[in-house]
Amino acid sequence: MSLRETSFIGEFSAVEQESGYQVVKNTITGKSYVVARSDIVVNCEDSLVDCNGLRHILSSQL
Repeated sequence: MSLRETSFIGEFSAVEQESGYQVVKNTITGKSYVVARSDIVVNCEDSLVDCNGLRHILSSQL
């Protein structure tokens, strides 16, 4: 159900390597709007989180 009468179709076409990472190549058709923002919070003091592997993508606030 779309609240703003938008729709899109996404199709995964391949998995490729980019700068040492696996990435998904896809095509998306249709239209959409960003209606919300989300933040990811990482607690580096949590013993289950390995922040050493995340520092290159997290902000300098660590």
